[in-house]
Amino acid sequence: MGKSQNGVTVFLPQDLNPAEHVFVSPRSGAKHQAITLHDDPKTGMNVQLTRYEKGMPLSVHTHESGKGMYVLRGTLHTDQGDLPAGSFVWWDTGTPMFHGATAAEDVDVLFIMDGPFDISYTGDVERV
Repeated sequence: MGKSQNGVTVFLPQDLNPAEHVFVSPRSGAKHQAITLHDDPKTGMNVQLTRYEKGMPLSVHTHESGKGMYVLRGTLHTDQGDLPAGSFVWWDTGTPMFHGATAAEDVDVLFIMDGPFDISYTGDVERV
């Protein structure tokens, strides 16, 4: 867990182990790991370090907030194609999307939403 003091939160490398924070999709049953780095109680804006495990099933969905992902490690499989480490993608509010890992490797991303997290599934679960 990061340390907060005087309005500043700092996470050191030993604080950033996504494997300690596992979430299961109610739609697909897929597991992913995420650590919330920042969550603004006024706007709902949030930033997470997220890991999708290789071969994770994907579902087309939308959010009521804009969403971006910066690929830190691996390849992010999305509706926009496969994005290598160093890539960034942003989806505007309400844009249908899917994202996850490729069949070959896990992917770590910096996950950013400009408002509260919500999700509306619009398509079938897909397998990579």
